[in-house]
Amino acid sequence: MGVERVATRALGDFLSQFGWVDQDERHRRAMLSVVQLFKDDGTIDELGTGSIRDAISNTLFPGTSVLQTRARYLVIVPWLIKKAAAASQDGREAEQRLRALESRVIYSLLRGGEPDGVIGRQAKEKLKRMPSAAYWAALGTFGIRTTDSSIGGLLRQEVSSRRQNAHAAQPDDPGAERDHVPSGIHADLPPAPDNLLSEATLALTQAEQDFLRDRILASTKGSLLAWLLGLGTTSEVAWIWQHEHRDHFPAEAEEYVDAGRRFHTLVQGAALTYNSLLAEKRAFEDLIATYDEDLEAWSAALSEADVFSGGWSADQMWSLLDRGGHRVAPGTRTFISAWLGLVAEHGGAVGHVQVARDLVRQREIALKGGRARLINDSALEQWTGRAGLVPLDYRWGVASRLIRDLTAPTEVTA
Repeated sequence: MGVERVATRALGDFLSQFGWVDQDERHRRAMLSVVQLFKDDGTIDELGTGSIRDAISNTLFPGTSVLQTRARYLVIVPWLIKKAAAASQDGREAEQRLRALESRVIYSLLRGGEPDGVIGRQAKEKLKRMPSAAYWAALGTFGIRTTDSSIGGLLRQEVSSRRQNAHAAQPDDPGAERDHVPSGIHADLPPAPDNLLSEATLALTQAEQDFLRDRILASTKGSLLAWLLGLGTTSEVAWIWQHEHRDHFPAEAEEYVDAGRRFHTLVQGAALTYNSLLAEKRAFEDLIATYDEDLEAWSAALSEADVFSGGWSADQMWSLLDRGGHRVAPGTRTFISAWLGLVAEHGGAVGHVQVARDLVRQREIALKGGRARLINDSALEQWTGRAGLVPLDYRWGVASRLIRDLTAPTEVTA
């Protein structure tokens, strides 16, 4: 079947784009199992529900991103920025040096025998998105960079700060403080190790752990990330709602976890219905049968999850997100409220209910217009057979890796 060849090619493209993620063995297994199950790139928000996913993710685990692998990059990137600025005459030169230094770190980590989470393990210096880009927002959220600027802006500031400090006049009074132009990087950043560019690892020293814990705890107070980090233990559960200490989560965090659990299950039905419609449009009999089976399995999961227990509804989710100041577009609210209402009425059979199928069809058209697969044959031909089906974990996989790095036993010295 032609779609199988398309799916195989898409799978290869997917792994080449995110190949560095699979160097974390736990993430590699999870990623490959998802890809094997769904044969889908999983990165496209087919039905426009990403704002809800991101609102929950950002509340529970601020500063995290699906592009992140290991915690030590939170100090590696500032180290490299300082090194690049120190050896440069202007911002442009500093940006070029930073790129070269980030490439050198890839080789350094590989020589150090680092098994997990090396960004650029496969692409090396050809890597398009360097760690500085992947961790830039986190450095701001955690207060590790103290200026709100682009990477280029911070590099220019560092070059200027170094130059001005080097030429600042000495005070006449030996006891007086010298004027100092501040850096855009937190003053308590631990020093870079001597082996950073030769044979490094992603294991944190005690000083680095202490610095990062202090920054994260101070900058994310009230979040589940801060609470779990303060707990000082790790968990291997697949989903945050399975966490061993969930009964003790802070009240607001538990509300988001509960909403996330319910939404995670409910939205899968809409994605399955969407793919079922595509399979029917292309008359792929095998895939039509597969989606019938998938919808049956989802029906069983829906019943087991008991998503409407306690009278829970879309209105409760909107109320929660509104209190947190999260913006969800009116069209998204209308679609999700209608979908949840239909699921409440029809249960797991909703994927075969015409009004629900029409709702999904109209949603794709509203989002994509003439590019919608359900009305555009050229777009439909690009469908790999599965689309938008990766389950929502709200970045728990990333957060749990971060917590493990920050609570792992360390050597005191760098």
